[in-house]
Amino acid sequence: MQLKKNYFKLRSRLRTNVKFFYWRLFVPINRFFKKKYIPESFYSIEITNVCNLKCVFCGYQKFDGKFKIDDFEEFKFKLEQVAKLTNRNISLTPLTGDVFTDKNVIPKLQYIDNHHGIKGYQLTTNFILPTEDEIINFISLKKLKQLKISIYGHDEDSFVKISKSKSYKRLIRNLTFLRDNIEKLNFQIDFAVRSYMDFSFDKFEGRSDLVDLIIQIEKKSQLVKKSQHFHYTNWGGTVTKEDIGDLDIILKDDHDAFKSGPCTRLYSFLITADKHVILCACRDTHRYMKIGHLDEQDLKDIVSYENPKFMKWINDQENNIYEGPCKACDMYEPIYAKSLSRVVKSLGLNSIFKT
Repeated sequence: MQLKKNYFKLRSRLRTNVKFFYWRLFVPINRFFKKKYIPESFYSIEITNVCNLKCVFCGYQKFDGKFKIDDFEEFKFKLEQVAKLTNRNISLTPLTGDVFTDKNVIPKLQYIDNHHGIKGYQLTTNFILPTEDEIINFISLKKLKQLKISIYGHDEDSFVKISKSKSYKRLIRNLTFLRDNIEKLNFQIDFAVRSYMDFSFDKFEGRSDLVDLIIQIEKKSQLVKKSQHFHYTNWGGTVTKEDIGDLDIILKDDHDAFKSGPCTRLYSFLITADKHVILCACRDTHRYMKIGHLDEQDLKDIVSYENPKFMKWINDQENNIYEGPCKACDMYEPIYAKSLSRVVKSLGLNSIFKT
Protein backbone atom coordinates (compact mmCIF):
# COMPACT_ATOMS: atom_id res chain seq x y z
CA MET A 1 0.00 0.00 0.00
CA GLN A 2 2.74 2.47 0.96
CA LEU A 3 4.63 1.42 -2.16
CA LYS A 4 1.64 2.36 -4.33
CA LYS A 5 1.28 5.72 -2.61
CA ASN A 6 4.99 6.44 -3.04
CA TYR A 7 4.65 5.51 -6.72
CA PHE A 8 1.85 8.01 -7.31
CA LYS A 9 3.67 10.70 -5.36
CA LEU A 10 6.75 10.10 -7.49
CA ARG A 11 4.66 10.10 -10.68
CA SER A 12 2.97 13.33 -9.60
CA ARG A 13 6.33 14.97 -8.96
CA LEU A 14 7.64 13.74 -12.31
CA ARG A 15 4.62 15.14 -14.17
CA THR A 16 5.00 18.45 -12.36
CA ASN A 17 8.68 18.69 -13.23
CA VAL A 18 7.99 17.88 -16.88
CA LYS A 19 5.28 20.56 -16.95
CA PHE A 20 7.56 23.17 -15.39
CA PHE A 21 10.43 22.23 -17.72
CA TYR A 22 8.13 22.64 -20.74
CA TRP A 23 7.00 26.06 -19.53
CA ARG A 24 10.49 27.23 -18.60
CA LEU A 25 11.64 26.27 -22.08
CA PHE A 26 8.89 27.81 -24.19
CA VAL A 27 7.31 30.60 -22.13
CA PRO A 28 10.36 32.95 -22.18
CA ILE A 29 10.72 32.50 -25.94
CA ASN A 30 7.05 33.16 -26.60
CA ARG A 31 7.01 36.12 -24.22
CA PHE A 32 9.97 37.64 -26.04
CA PHE A 33 8.21 37.30 -29.41
CA LYS A 34 4.83 38.24 -27.85
CA LYS A 35 3.37 34.94 -29.01
CA LYS A 36 0.21 34.25 -27.00
CA TYR A 37 -2.15 31.27 -26.95
CA ILE A 38 -5.23 32.96 -25.54
CA PRO A 39 -8.13 30.52 -25.38
CA GLU A 40 -11.59 31.36 -26.64
CA SER A 41 -13.62 32.79 -23.79
CA PHE A 42 -15.64 30.22 -21.86
CA TYR A 43 -18.75 31.06 -19.87
CA SER A 44 -20.25 29.37 -16.84
CA ILE A 45 -23.54 30.07 -15.11
CA GLU A 46 -23.96 29.26 -11.45
CA ILE A 47 -27.66 28.53 -10.93
CA THR A 48 -26.98 27.48 -7.34
CA ASN A 49 -23.98 27.60 -5.03
CA VAL A 50 -25.58 25.21 -2.53
CA CYS A 51 -24.28 21.67 -2.14
CA ASN A 52 -25.65 18.72 -0.19
CA LEU A 53 -22.19 17.40 0.70
CA LYS A 54 -19.26 18.79 2.68
CA CYS A 55 -16.39 16.86 1.17
CA VAL A 56 -13.11 17.22 3.04
CA PHE A 57 -11.16 17.99 -0.16
CA CYS A 58 -13.54 20.65 -1.55
CA GLY A 59 -13.33 24.41 -1.26
CA TYR A 60 -17.08 24.49 -0.58
CA GLN A 61 -16.43 23.82 3.09
CA LYS A 62 -14.50 27.12 3.23
CA PHE A 63 -17.06 29.24 1.33
CA ASP A 64 -18.06 32.18 3.52
CA GLY A 65 -20.45 33.99 1.18
CA LYS A 66 -24.21 33.99 0.78
CA PHE A 67 -25.88 30.77 -0.30
CA LYS A 68 -28.40 31.28 -3.07
CA ILE A 69 -30.46 29.44 -5.69
CA ASP A 70 -31.57 31.34 -8.82
CA ASP A 71 -35.25 31.83 -9.49
CA PHE A 72 -36.33 31.23 -13.09
CA GLU A 73 -36.20 34.88 -14.18
CA GLU A 74 -32.66 35.31 -12.79
CA PHE A 75 -31.54 32.22 -14.66
CA LYS A 76 -33.10 33.42 -17.94
CA PHE A 77 -31.47 36.83 -17.54
CA LYS A 78 -28.02 35.28 -17.13
CA LEU A 79 -28.52 32.90 -20.03
CA GLU A 80 -29.58 35.71 -22.36
CA GLN A 81 -26.48 37.70 -21.42
CA VAL A 82 -24.25 34.73 -22.29
CA ALA A 83 -26.16 33.92 -25.50
CA LYS A 84 -25.39 37.41 -26.81
CA LEU A 85 -21.67 36.57 -26.69
CA THR A 86 -21.44 32.91 -27.66
CA ASN A 87 -23.42 29.93 -28.89
CA ARG A 88 -20.71 27.51 -27.80
CA ASN A 89 -21.06 25.03 -24.97
CA ILE A 90 -21.34 26.51 -21.50
CA SER A 91 -21.07 25.05 -18.01
CA LEU A 92 -23.68 25.12 -15.26
CA THR A 93 -21.59 23.76 -12.38
CA PRO A 94 -18.19 25.36 -12.62
CA LEU A 95 -17.25 25.92 -8.98
CA THR A 96 -19.34 24.92 -5.97
CA GLY A 97 -22.90 23.75 -5.60
CA ASP A 98 -24.92 20.88 -7.03
CA VAL A 99 -27.63 21.66 -9.59
CA PHE A 100 -30.08 19.27 -7.96
CA THR A 101 -30.24 21.44 -4.84
CA ASP A 102 -32.40 23.56 -7.14
CA LYS A 103 -35.84 21.93 -7.16
CA ASN A 104 -36.67 23.77 -10.39
CA VAL A 105 -33.56 22.68 -12.25
CA ILE A 106 -35.33 20.50 -14.84
CA PRO A 107 -37.45 23.38 -16.28
CA LYS A 108 -34.27 25.46 -16.49
CA LEU A 109 -32.43 22.75 -18.39
CA GLN A 110 -35.41 22.26 -20.67
CA TYR A 111 -35.37 26.01 -21.33
CA ILE A 112 -31.76 25.68 -22.57
CA ASP A 113 -32.82 22.72 -24.71
CA ASN A 114 -35.30 24.98 -26.49
CA HIS A 115 -33.02 28.04 -26.66
CA HIS A 116 -31.80 28.76 -30.20
CA GLY A 117 -28.78 30.73 -29.00
CA ILE A 118 -27.00 28.07 -26.94
CA LYS A 119 -25.34 25.13 -28.68
CA GLY A 120 -24.92 22.91 -25.64
CA TYR A 121 -23.84 22.68 -22.03
CA GLN A 122 -22.16 20.46 -19.49
CA LEU A 123 -22.48 19.98 -15.76
CA THR A 124 -21.30 17.98 -12.76
CA THR A 125 -23.36 16.40 -10.00
CA ASN A 126 -22.91 13.95 -7.15
CA PHE A 127 -26.24 12.44 -8.32
CA ILE A 128 -27.65 12.03 -4.82
CA LEU A 129 -30.57 14.47 -4.82
CA PRO A 130 -32.56 13.91 -8.04
CA THR A 131 -35.87 12.08 -7.84
CA GLU A 132 -36.78 9.30 -10.27
CA ASP A 133 -38.98 11.71 -12.25
CA GLU A 134 -36.10 14.19 -12.45
CA ILE A 135 -33.72 11.47 -13.65
CA ILE A 136 -36.13 10.41 -16.41
CA ASN A 137 -36.55 14.01 -17.58
CA PHE A 138 -32.84 14.65 -17.16
CA ILE A 139 -31.44 11.77 -19.23
CA SER A 140 -33.66 12.70 -22.20
CA LEU A 141 -32.23 16.24 -22.52
CA LYS A 142 -30.95 17.02 -26.02
CA LYS A 143 -28.39 19.80 -25.57
CA LEU A 144 -26.63 18.38 -22.54
CA LYS A 145 -23.32 17.22 -24.03
CA GLN A 146 -21.56 15.79 -21.03
CA LEU A 147 -22.41 14.93 -17.45
CA LYS A 148 -19.74 14.19 -14.89
CA ILE A 149 -21.00 12.21 -11.93
CA SER A 150 -18.51 12.74 -9.13
CA ILE A 151 -18.21 9.71 -6.87
CA TYR A 152 -16.48 10.13 -3.52
CA GLY A 153 -15.28 6.88 -2.02
CA HIS A 154 -15.74 3.33 -3.23
CA ASP A 155 -18.06 1.95 -0.53
CA GLU A 156 -20.25 3.29 2.26
CA ASP A 157 -17.47 3.73 4.80
CA SER A 158 -15.15 5.67 2.46
CA PHE A 159 -18.09 7.70 1.12
CA VAL A 160 -19.08 8.85 4.62
CA LYS A 161 -15.52 9.77 5.59
CA ILE A 162 -14.82 11.75 2.43
CA SER A 163 -18.20 13.43 1.89
CA LYS A 164 -19.27 13.83 5.53
CA SER A 165 -22.71 12.63 4.46
CA LYS A 166 -25.04 9.77 5.30
CA SER A 167 -26.75 9.78 1.90
CA TYR A 168 -24.96 6.72 0.51
CA LYS A 169 -28.11 4.60 0.20
CA ARG A 170 -29.82 7.34 -1.79
CA LEU A 171 -26.86 7.45 -4.18
CA ILE A 172 -27.12 3.68 -4.64
CA ARG A 173 -30.85 3.97 -5.26
CA ASN A 174 -30.36 6.65 -7.93
CA LEU A 175 -27.56 4.77 -9.67
CA THR A 176 -29.71 1.64 -9.71
CA PHE A 177 -32.53 3.60 -11.32
CA LEU A 178 -30.10 5.09 -13.86
CA ARG A 179 -28.81 1.61 -14.73
CA ASP A 180 -32.35 0.33 -15.29
CA ASN A 181 -33.19 3.28 -17.59
CA ILE A 182 -29.84 3.86 -19.27
CA GLU A 183 -31.22 3.06 -22.74
CA LYS A 184 -32.96 6.47 -22.65
CA LEU A 185 -29.63 8.31 -22.27
CA ASN A 186 -28.89 11.07 -24.84
CA PHE A 187 -25.47 12.34 -23.69
CA GLN A 188 -22.09 11.21 -22.41
CA ILE A 189 -21.58 10.36 -18.74
CA ASP A 190 -18.23 10.20 -17.01
CA PHE A 191 -18.12 8.57 -13.59
CA ALA A 192 -15.19 10.36 -11.93
CA VAL A 193 -14.23 8.34 -8.87
CA ARG A 194 -11.97 9.63 -6.12
CA SER A 195 -11.20 7.45 -3.15
CA TYR A 196 -8.29 6.10 -1.11
CA MET A 197 -4.95 5.16 -2.58
CA ASP A 198 -5.66 1.43 -2.31
CA PHE A 199 -8.80 1.65 -4.45
CA SER A 200 -9.09 0.20 -7.93
CA PHE A 201 -12.13 -0.99 -9.87
CA ASP A 202 -10.65 -4.46 -10.34
CA LYS A 203 -9.85 -4.87 -6.67
CA PHE A 204 -13.34 -3.93 -5.45
CA GLU A 205 -15.52 -5.43 -8.18
CA GLY A 206 -17.83 -7.88 -6.45
CA ARG A 207 -16.99 -6.40 -3.04
CA SER A 208 -18.75 -3.02 -3.32
CA ASP A 209 -22.30 -2.34 -4.49
CA LEU A 210 -21.20 1.14 -5.61
CA VAL A 211 -18.34 -0.16 -7.77
CA ASP A 212 -20.52 -2.92 -9.19
CA LEU A 213 -23.23 -0.42 -10.20
CA ILE A 214 -20.74 1.84 -12.00
CA ILE A 215 -19.31 -1.13 -13.91
CA GLN A 216 -22.80 -2.38 -14.81
CA ILE A 217 -23.87 1.05 -16.09
CA GLU A 218 -20.73 1.39 -18.20
CA LYS A 219 -21.27 -2.04 -19.75
CA LYS A 220 -24.87 -1.19 -20.66
CA SER A 221 -24.12 2.02 -22.61
CA GLN A 222 -21.38 3.16 -24.95
CA LEU A 223 -22.10 6.71 -23.80
CA VAL A 224 -20.78 5.92 -20.31
CA LYS A 225 -17.19 5.74 -19.15
CA LYS A 226 -15.53 5.60 -15.77
CA SER A 227 -12.29 7.16 -14.57
CA GLN A 228 -10.25 7.01 -11.40
CA HIS A 229 -8.47 10.08 -10.06
CA PHE A 230 -5.61 9.83 -7.60
CA HIS A 231 -4.98 13.50 -6.84
CA TYR A 232 -7.01 16.19 -5.11
CA THR A 233 -6.57 19.86 -5.99
CA ASN A 234 -5.81 22.40 -3.25
CA TRP A 235 -8.51 24.83 -4.50
CA GLY A 236 -6.11 27.74 -4.86
CA GLY A 237 -4.52 27.02 -1.49
CA THR A 238 -7.90 26.94 0.26
CA VAL A 239 -7.78 23.22 1.11
CA THR A 240 -4.88 22.02 3.25
CA LYS A 241 -3.54 18.74 4.56
CA GLU A 242 -5.26 19.51 7.86
CA ASP A 243 -8.61 19.40 6.04
CA ILE A 244 -7.77 16.00 4.59
CA GLY A 245 -6.74 14.63 7.99
CA ASP A 246 -5.53 11.04 8.04
CA LEU A 247 -7.41 9.97 4.88
CA ASP A 248 -5.12 8.10 2.52
CA ILE A 249 -5.29 10.49 -0.42
CA ILE A 250 -2.82 12.82 -2.18
CA LEU A 251 -3.39 16.57 -2.08
CA LYS A 252 -1.66 18.68 -4.72
CA ASP A 253 0.52 21.50 -3.43
CA ASP A 254 1.77 24.13 -5.88
CA HIS A 255 2.87 26.89 -3.50
CA ASP A 256 6.25 26.88 -5.27
CA ALA A 257 4.83 26.40 -8.77
CA PHE A 258 6.35 27.98 -11.86
CA LYS A 259 4.26 30.92 -13.01
CA SER A 260 5.11 33.40 -15.73
CA GLY A 261 2.54 35.60 -17.41
CA PRO A 262 -1.28 35.53 -17.34
CA CYS A 263 -3.12 32.28 -16.79
CA THR A 264 -5.46 30.97 -19.48
CA ARG A 265 -8.18 30.66 -16.84
CA LEU A 266 -8.51 34.44 -16.73
CA TYR A 267 -10.61 33.90 -19.86
CA SER A 268 -12.98 31.50 -18.13
CA PHE A 269 -15.83 33.65 -16.79
CA LEU A 270 -18.30 32.67 -14.11
CA ILE A 271 -21.62 34.39 -13.43
CA THR A 272 -22.25 33.63 -9.79
CA ALA A 273 -25.61 32.94 -8.17
CA ASP A 274 -25.76 36.58 -7.02
CA LYS A 275 -24.90 37.88 -10.53
CA HIS A 276 -21.27 38.84 -9.93
CA VAL A 277 -18.88 38.02 -12.77
CA ILE A 278 -15.61 36.50 -11.62
CA LEU A 279 -12.51 35.26 -13.38
CA CYS A 280 -11.52 31.61 -13.24
CA ALA A 281 -14.61 29.44 -13.05
CA CYS A 282 -12.50 26.74 -11.41
CA ARG A 283 -10.99 27.66 -8.08
CA ASP A 284 -12.05 31.09 -6.79
CA THR A 285 -14.02 29.69 -3.86
CA HIS A 286 -14.24 33.04 -2.05
CA ARG A 287 -15.19 35.03 -5.17
CA TYR A 288 -12.05 37.11 -4.81
CA MET A 289 -11.68 37.80 -8.55
CA LYS A 290 -14.82 39.88 -9.13
CA ILE A 291 -14.73 42.10 -12.22
CA GLY A 292 -18.34 43.28 -12.41
CA HIS A 293 -22.01 42.78 -11.60
CA LEU A 294 -24.82 42.18 -14.10
CA ASP A 295 -27.12 44.66 -12.35
CA GLU A 296 -24.58 47.40 -13.14
CA GLN A 297 -23.15 46.43 -16.55
CA ASP A 298 -23.88 44.13 -19.47
CA LEU A 299 -21.76 41.01 -19.62
CA LYS A 300 -20.14 42.14 -22.88
CA ASP A 301 -18.80 45.25 -21.13
CA ILE A 302 -17.60 43.34 -18.07
CA VAL A 303 -15.51 40.84 -20.08
CA SER A 304 -14.13 43.58 -22.33
CA TYR A 305 -10.52 44.75 -22.39
CA GLU A 306 -12.04 48.17 -21.75
CA ASN A 307 -12.98 47.03 -18.25
CA PRO A 308 -10.17 48.19 -15.89
CA LYS A 309 -11.04 45.52 -13.31
CA PHE A 310 -10.48 42.80 -15.89
CA MET A 311 -7.33 44.40 -17.22
CA LYS A 312 -5.85 44.75 -13.74
CA TRP A 313 -5.73 40.95 -13.39
CA ILE A 314 -4.17 40.56 -16.83
CA ASN A 315 -1.60 43.34 -16.31
CA ASP A 316 -0.68 42.13 -12.81
CA GLN A 317 -0.01 38.64 -14.10
CA GLU A 318 1.93 40.05 -17.06
CA ASN A 319 4.19 41.40 -14.30
CA ASN A 320 4.14 38.04 -12.48
CA ILE A 321 1.95 39.33 -9.65
CA TYR A 322 -0.47 36.63 -8.52
CA GLU A 323 -3.08 37.49 -5.94
CA GLY A 324 -5.92 35.68 -4.19
CA PRO A 325 -6.39 32.04 -5.21
CA CYS A 326 -3.80 32.43 -7.96
CA LYS A 327 -0.94 32.45 -5.45
CA ALA A 328 -1.02 28.74 -4.67
CA CYS A 329 -3.29 27.43 -7.44
CA ASP A 330 -2.33 24.07 -8.93
CA MET A 331 -4.35 24.64 -12.12
CA TYR A 332 -2.26 27.48 -13.60
CA GLU A 333 -1.71 27.37 -17.38
CA PRO A 334 0.28 30.19 -19.04
CA ILE A 335 -1.01 31.93 -22.16
CA TYR A 336 2.60 31.97 -23.44
CA ALA A 337 2.70 28.22 -24.15
CA LYS A 338 0.60 25.77 -26.10
CA SER A 339 -1.71 23.72 -23.91
CA LEU A 340 0.40 20.94 -22.39
CA SER A 341 -2.57 18.57 -22.42
CA ARG A 342 -2.85 18.97 -26.19
CA VAL A 343 0.88 18.45 -26.64
CA VAL A 344 0.72 15.33 -24.48
CA LYS A 345 -2.26 14.03 -26.46
CA SER A 346 -0.54 14.63 -29.78
CA LEU A 347 2.46 12.61 -28.53
CA GLY A 348 0.28 9.76 -27.31
CA LEU A 349 1.33 10.14 -23.67
CA ASN A 350 -2.14 10.48 -22.13
CA SER A 351 -1.77 7.38 -19.96
CA ILE A 352 1.32 8.79 -18.27
CA PHE A 353 -0.22 12.17 -17.54
CA LYS A 354 -3.74 11.10 -16.57
CA THR A 355 -4.92 12.20 -13.13
